[in-house]
Amino acid sequence: MKSIKSQRGFILLVAIIACAILAALGVLVFSLSTGDLRTSTATLGEKKALAAVESGFHLLTIPFNPTQPNCNFGVNSGAYTAAYQKWANVDPVNAPGDQFNISSCIPSPFGRVTPSWYSTDIAMEAFDIQLTGRNTKYNSTISVDVGIAYRPVDMTTGQR
Repeated sequence: MKSIKSQRGFILLVAIIACAILAALGVLVFSLSTGDLRTSTATLGEKKALAAVESGFHLLTIPFNPTQPNCNFGVNSGAYTAAYQKWANVDPVNAPGDQFNISSCIPSPFGRVTPSWYSTDIAMEAFDIQLTGRNTKYNSTISVDVGIAYRPVDMTTGQR
């Protein structure tokens, strides 16, 4: 009988240790799931910001004119009309937080380039453009530098 009385507290100790292990396991699972949620949210925000950059580049190329300030962005291009703003909305109805900004549009230091599919008498003017996209809902921003070639230019001796 003495051995039974001494084991009564042992079962309580085992139960407390088991509860502590289960609580620690629950905290670990909760921590991992919230970390995954933060990562997924950040990835979604970056994808939306990149989509805004892509939309901005597309809208820039419609009325592209390098002789105008900011490459003529904001002029009526038929499908898209907007006054140039610091941050332009991509689609206020379907994507309310997606915005883009055309930071710069300058002639490329490489000058004129000759694409492989043209003869050597034809070249294109190259421009460097910096676009930034952001999503205000997810607080994400992505900047992209792109190059664009503009209209063929005659490279005969009269034009050099």
